[in-house]
Amino acid sequence: MRVLLVTDPDFALREATLVNRVNVGLMGMGIQVGRVVPNDMPSRPPIDLTAWTTYRSARLPWTRSCSAQDVLDDLASQPWGTAPPDIVHAMGAGCWPLALDICREAGGGSIVLDVWSIRLARRLPHARLRRRVSAYLAASQPIGELLRSSAPPNLVRVAPWGVLAPPESEVQPALADPDRSITAVVVGFGTNLQAHRDLCAALATISEQYAQLVVFLAAPPAQSAALHKIIKSFGLESRISLVPQAASARPLILHADLLLLPEASGEHQSLCLEAVAAGMIVIAAADPWVEYFQEDDIAVIVKQPGRDGWSEAIGRILGDPPEARRFAQHARAVVRDCYTASAYIERLADTYQHIVSDEAIAFDTRDGSLAPAEIQQT
Repeated sequence: MRVLLVTDPDFALREATLVNRVNVGLMGMGIQVGRVVPNDMPSRPPIDLTAWTTYRSARLPWTRSCSAQDVLDDLASQPWGTAPPDIVHAMGAGCWPLALDICREAGGGSIVLDVWSIRLARRLPHARLRRRVSAYLAASQPIGELLRSSAPPNLVRVAPWGVLAPPESEVQPALADPDRSITAVVVGFGTNLQAHRDLCAALATISEQYAQLVVFLAAPPAQSAALHKIIKSFGLESRISLVPQAASARPLILHADLLLLPEASGEHQSLCLEAVAAGMIVIAAADPWVEYFQEDDIAVIVKQPGRDGWSEAIGRILGDPPEARRFAQHARAVVRDCYTASAYIERLADTYQHIVSDEAIAFDTRDGSLAPAEIQQT
């Protein structure tokens, strides 16, 4: 089987670790993998045995077919060869049109779309692209249910993301020396500024009691000015440092004590699972579209938004470090057992195999009937 992984700029930046893990896992299962990445990626994907090429992420609509042909020509000069891919797995809405163009120019291939956020579930591609989609991969059951209301239900598959949990000997316990140092990292998209105001208001109160608390806020550079204004309004310039939300910030984040996620954006981030697997304590706003942000299982959930809700949750964790570490151990065990990279990759491989083994027929049952809506050629 030949699978082409295509990523858009946003996904390539935020989920580089996840994609590389999928790349290696699929190859380990005997699947030939090719990579198509934006040309402004900071570096080549670190998988030497994988055919890969780039595309221009900023391009005019009428140049898309040329971009697709350039991709195929470049892959043809590598061991990938000239045969069309069996599967084009598009990760990120920014590369959905390119996935269609690659299949059309190659003369074959079925498209798999990753849908990891409520935003994507509500903006499915146009009809011409939908006719080539053989599977929608939902990152959670709630997103999957929403997809089934707007896409052929039998094409929707739920594939929760998974991570690798480091061995216990490599895990640094959270709040190991809370009397001397407490480090927290805030990760956000910067789209819900009120959520950041609420969290900053709570941190302003908490920092009066915990002078050893140091906070880093990782957000997209475009939102830095607005977030700095919020930080300044609470007098937290000496307490909170802004860092770019980029792959280079990941090591910093994963060595902190706390990960704070103030925005209930309906978006999945493998960073959260990696943080829990690394022994961190995650405190997150309740999010109905992310299953593990609904109850206190792998994260401490702030169910009542606002300053008081965040103050209570952070104060409860910092006020009882031994209990906080016990919670972190429990959360790590849940991720290790229920959100594994191997289970996620097996789910992907099963989906691919189903597509190439049979003619995937999209049955639309939303009106109560059972009739083929579209036939996807594989």
